Parts: sequence; C-alpha cells; structure tokens
Amino acid sequence: MKRMISTVLLLAVCLSLFGCGAAGPPQTTASPETTAATEPVPSAPSQAAIDALDGKKILFIGNSYTFYGRCVNSAGSELTQKARTGDEGLFYHLCKQNGIDVEVTNWTFGGHDLTDMTTNEACLTKDSACYGVNHADYLTDRYFDYVAIQCFFESEYAGNLAEHLKPTMDMFREANPNVKFLFLVPHMAYVRNFAWGEASLAELADTDITICNWGGMLNDIINKVTTVPGGTQQYFFASFVISKDEKDGHHQNLLV
Repeated sequence: MKRMISTVLLLAVCLSLFGCGAAGPPQTTASPETTAATEPVPSAPSQAAIDALDGKKILFIGNSYTFYGRCVNSAGSELTQKARTGDEGLFYHLCKQNGIDVEVTNWTFGGHDLTDMTTNEACLTKDSACYGVNHADYLTDRYFDYVAIQCFFESEYAGNLAEHLKPTMDMFREANPNVKFLFLVPHMAYVRNFAWGEASLAELADTDITICNWGGMLNDIINKVTTVPGGTQQYFFASFVISKDEKDGHHQNLLV
C-alpha cells in the first residue's frame, strides 16, 4: 500500500510536468458522514506524457521536503553535479517501470532555499555541512528539459513568490530557452498553516510554471475533503507525516 500511494503521487508529478492530466487521483467531495479518505488507484501515464518525458533531463531543486519520501534520494554532503546526476529515487523508478528513460539530477540540500542553491553567493544556511559553499559553481551543466522547484514558504515571499523564482528560472533559460518548470508544493506549506500560500501560488498563474500541489492533495485527504470511490484504506495526518514521537512532525514519510 505504501508503494501504491508513492506511485500515485509521483505519477501526479509526472502528469503535471507535461500538462497531460490532472495533478491528483480521481476526486469526489466527501459527504458529512464520510469517516476517512480512501486510497487512490494508480493508472498508467498517457502516451503523450511518455513521449514528452522519454530521453529527457530532469532537475529537482529543493531541500528535505523533496528528498524525504524519496522522490529523489538524499545525496547527503555530496556537492558536485556529477555525484548528483543519475539519481534513482522513486521518480526515476516510476518512469523506468513505465518504459521511460530519464536522467534525473538531484539538486536538493537539507535546510536550503533557492538562493542557497542557485546563486553564486555563498550559502549562509546555518547548521549546514556546506555552509559558505557557492553551490552554483558546482552546477556546471545547466541544460535541462524540465526543472522541478521546491522552496521554503517564508512570509517574506508573500506577494513576490514569482519574483523569488525568476532568477532561478532565468538561469536555466539561458542554457535552454525551451526548458519547462514545475513548482512543487509540499505538505509542509499546510502543516505550518501558511494562510497566504494560496495567494502566492495564484501569482504563478500568469507565468509559465506549472504548479504541482501535492501538499494540497494530502491536506484534502487528511481532512476528508477528497475520497476515491471504491477505496477502503483510511488515512490520517500521521499516515503521511513523520510522527512527532520521532522528533519531527512535519516531514513527509515514505508513504509519500
């Protein structure tokens, strides 16, 4: 069951990348007597999605809210692009199982934001193994077909999220003017109750970035807004988020 949910959520990412389907499982509005959300049923990607993705280079930029749950594998303290290319996390395996050949580069660093990972300024993230490193110096090949971006939902970005993303997007457009972008919204944005988050996402509607709100999908499942017809599995907050008993309480677990 864990792998089933992982497959569904990663498939949602895949479909969002190529605009070939809805970013989530079939949905219905829960009736008042609904006691819990039920499990999604995986479906195969469309041929259009397969054709669009096969043979492509994909970069994931983010922090622990991307590599927890193993969409990509944590690369630890590795800094070089060579060491981070050929990532075989669950996204890669989902593609492989559907006959899709992709090259995944994992540019995720725990506790980092975009400015830490994509500028030529020294990373100033505290308590980091790579404090003071110019990450952009290591990102020597910037030609990608798709770039999936995840960043912190900080209050300072309220009203200027699009501007916050623009320097990163421009950097990759210089190498490939046809690069496509995906913005990943982790469940952390809902755990921390960023009320301004939806308004900030609305800013991106006028850009060419596609939003993959998997956090919103999980939030709907947890709050029993979304159900899947014919499902039997029940899900709660602890189903998707690492327990506070493990001194966490906000990162997604392997079920995601």
